[in-house]
Parts: sequence; structure tokens; C-alpha cells
Amino acid sequence: MSTPGLRERKKRQTARRITEVALELFVARGFDRVTVAEVAEAAEVSVNTVYNYFPAKEDLVLPPDQASPDRLTEIVRVRPAGMSAARAVLAQLRAEVRRRDRAAGLTEGFGRVLPMMLAAPTLAARLERLGAEMVDSLAAQLVRETGDRGLLPRLVAGQIGWAHALVFGEIGRRTVAGQRPATIAAAVLRLLDGVQDVLGDRVLGYAVREDRVVFRVSIRGKFEPLSEAQRAALAAASGIGFTEAGAFSHDPGATVFTFRCQLAAEPDDDDEVAELKALDVLAAHGLPVREGYKVAVTDMRDIKIKRKGR
Repeated sequence: MSTPGLRERKKRQTARRITEVALELFVARGFDRVTVAEVAEAAEVSVNTVYNYFPAKEDLVLPPDQASPDRLTEIVRVRPAGMSAARAVLAQLRAEVRRRDRAAGLTEGFGRVLPMMLAAPTLAARLERLGAEMVDSLAAQLVRETGDRGLLPRLVAGQIGWAHALVFGEIGRRTVAGQRPATIAAAVLRLLDGVQDVLGDRVLGYAVREDRVVFRVSIRGKFEPLSEAQRAALAAASGIGFTEAGAFSHDPGATVFTFRCQLAAEPDDDDEVAELKALDVLAAHGLPVREGYKVAVTDMRDIKIKRKGR
């Protein structure tokens, strides 16, 4: 299994170009005052091309792969053994804030984008609907994991959704006020500490993942060309990071990397699925991998552990 080839990379570049152009137009003139045809003309593509990548105009601002109703569910689904659902989400939020992740809105320039989003009724409504869908999706995941058909999965999911919304609301409020990403990040990390105290043991201890590690995956290779922002993020990570999902390290030049993780799996999953899941973790952090990487997958189900009595 290889990473996306040239054709797929070109498609991603086209999609990125369209969204960058669209955001510039929306910020300058307002979301409702710009047509899809005008976005297509400015991006030098056809209207059909825009719709092929972004079926709805709102997708240009909130792409489904970035603003997914399954965001909280995926964080919980890939959490390591011994970690509860709530702690997994808090750990992910802390990691995103510390590295000034784009997913958290902690990038320079987001202060121009957010007011535009809040001023557009359809975008504001979509953001509100997205929050509710995240809670619904997470509640269903907790039911699947715990088998609890009572109220508790929904209540816990609601508390986690509240914490998630509170963090992003605080980021938005401070962004609109003109604060710099570093200042916002420090304040939000303090807020997360307070949130953890408020949630308490009942929520923080709910749905602790059992030790169900099935695969160990190690990937070593080279990055595709990194943007300056990605290179800066790696430099800020001091060579190691993403411990909420696995161990990630890279050389000082941010060209060669090693990623190791442990993954739970469904009964029918095989080595290829484990490899794809590990690559998905890297992709979720915005780190493109060059073709020709090396991967090692250990299926822990095939390993027999012998114990000696004393």
C-alpha cells in the first residue's frame, strides 16, 4: 500500500487553491456577496470543478474532511488503552492548542476569517448543527463501546461536547478581540485545566478503553515538501509529539520521520488496514508522507506470551 500518487496530490493542491481563493473573497466582501462562479473565476477553474470538490458553498469554508460530525468520535475511537473518552478528547485539544493547530483556529489570519463566518447565517447555523451532530455521533460510539443503553452515554457525550464547544468558543472570542495565537493558547490551556476539574471523576472515568491493542505499527520515511507553517510546527514540537496517538519523531531538518503507534482493531482487520489507520493518524496532523516509506506491522494476536511460574 502506498501513499497518494501524483494525481491525488494534484487534486489536493487544486482543492487547497480553491479554498484559499474563496476565503480571500469571502473575507474581503462577505460570504453571501460572493458567488461560486466568482470563486471559480478567481481560482481559474470551472464552476463544475468547484462543485466536484465542494458540493455546497458552505463546504468552501467548512470542508467536510475538516469540519466533520465524527471528529469527537474519531478521537475517542483511536484512544490508547487505559484512557477514558473524556480524557482522550481533553488530551487531543491540549495537543492541538500547544502546536497552534489549524484545526483549533490558532493560526495567524484566522481573526479575519472568523468574523466573516459568524456574520453569515448559513455558516453560523452549520457550526451550531455540527456541534449537535458531534454529540450524537459520540453518544452512539459510547453505546457501542459500553453496551449501555441508558442515559449515561448521552449525558457523558453532552459533557464532552460542552467542553469542546467551550474551548472553541473561547478561542473565537479571543480571536475576534485581536489576541495573538500564543496568548490565546496559554489562556485556553488554563481553561482546559479548569474544565477537567469541573467534569469530575464520573465523566473522566467513563468508558475507559480496555487493553485491546491488536496491532503495533512503525512507519519510517520522508515527508513530501512541507509548507513553512508545517515546518515551523514541527520545529516547535522539538522532535517528538503526538503522544495522544503514538510516538512521533523527526530529524532536525524536518525531512525524515519515524512514527510508532498501537492500534485497536475490528475482528476482520488485517495488516493493510492497520497501515492505513496509522497513515490516517499522520494525515490528521497535516503531515504528508512521501511514497516509498517503510512500514512494519506486528499483529499482536499472533504473538504467544509464555509465563513462567516461580
